[in-house]
Amino acid sequence: MFMKLLALELKEARPKTKYFLAAFVREFGVNDPVQKLVKELSVTLGISTSEITKATNFLVENDFFTRGEMPSVRGRPKWYYGCSTKLVEMLEQQQHPLCSQHHKSLIIEMFHSELNQYKKSDCQSLQISNKLLLAVMLAHADESGVVRTLGRSNLRKLTGMSDDLLKAQIGKLLDKGFIRSYVPGGTNSLLFGAGVGAYFLNLTKIRTESASQGTILFYEDMHLDIVLIKLYREMNQQPDKTDRETPEWLAKAGMTHEDHEKLAHYFSQKPTHGFKLFFILKINEYASYCLSKHWRNLFADNLTDNELIKKIRSDVLPSSRKTNEADSNAADVWNTLAKLLHNIAFMAAKNIANNQFRTAKEIDYEEMNHVILPDPEHFGFRTVELHSKKKSKGPNHWFISEGKPIEEAEMTLHDKYSYGLLTKPRRTSSAKSLIPE
Repeated sequence: MFMKLLALELKEARPKTKYFLAAFVREFGVNDPVQKLVKELSVTLGISTSEITKATNFLVENDFFTRGEMPSVRGRPKWYYGCSTKLVEMLEQQQHPLCSQHHKSLIIEMFHSELNQYKKSDCQSLQISNKLLLAVMLAHADESGVVRTLGRSNLRKLTGMSDDLLKAQIGKLLDKGFIRSYVPGGTNSLLFGAGVGAYFLNLTKIRTESASQGTILFYEDMHLDIVLIKLYREMNQQPDKTDRETPEWLAKAGMTHEDHEKLAHYFSQKPTHGFKLFFILKINEYASYCLSKHWRNLFADNLTDNELIKKIRSDVLPSSRKTNEADSNAADVWNTLAKLLHNIAFMAAKNIANNQFRTAKEIDYEEMNHVILPDPEHFGFRTVELHSKKKSKGPNHWFISEGKPIEEAEMTLHDKYSYGLLTKPRRTSSAKSLIPE
């Protein structure tokens, strides 16, 4: 029930009310009423008495809590509280798809106030609104700590934050290093529709571990900014009606003359800067999948991952066009487009795998989940964070092309910004346009 609560929208509830409710359910469950004084709840949950009073009043008024008078207590009435039938039914019927429960133990620890007496982790030292936001993100993050399913509107609903408060809290998590970086969503009427961006959580800091690991590579022939330019340029070349040759780069991506004719229309709009960032985000997501699942077999002939094609097809089809899926001609075009992006992702993954092997042969890449981090400062680095599939510790170093292995803790702040391990603080006035939609 506790994890389901983090995916439940409580209309008009303040963030501190949502946090109190989550902490209450984590500590006491939803079945039995709790006979504790407000001061006792405050100590147990690590929340001020004034905030508990405000939260319980709201929850009772909105029929999420039941309240009754405690027997045999002299003086002012004392109350006991319990989760209402309405709230329990809402949780039982909750259908919101959590990515997984990979980080459940981390989330539970964030709400565990008793640990404050012994050790105060970085997460536990956060303010309530920060902790709630980070907990919601963790509940929707994949195994490697990337949140790809929540836009700003989702986060507002799940945390009860206003737009301004949400931006401020995201900024604080970035500045404190709990979020390595994020990429905003993108909008394109022909491709992807209104796409959701991504947050890259810093699991090393959240877990209070001493070291992270990965490879930091220099871009070579698969710089995705250049790939995108080539893709749009060649798609906008008029298909040759005489010799039926396919433009050079499209041919490398496995496209035929017929494929070129089918897809040219979808690349007719000049991409905006925001859509370029989003397009690169998606290719990096697909390439990360290829590296994680197929590292050993990346260079096999005619390697095709049908699950990835299915995923890309679902991503790339704008909602406005889903009604036309039954049209066989339209379906063929979307399948061809998904195959193109699939092939580009595999090309990018092969390029990375080659560079990884040259940079650090001692890493067992096949046993790692790969996350290609954004390059926010455009320094030309391709940074790949590695997470062991077996949960065992790896080399705990970052291996840099033409450089010596180094621990993240030993890097300068400038290097962390350059490599995309942290995001350089931005002025408040510029932050508005950078939060994922």
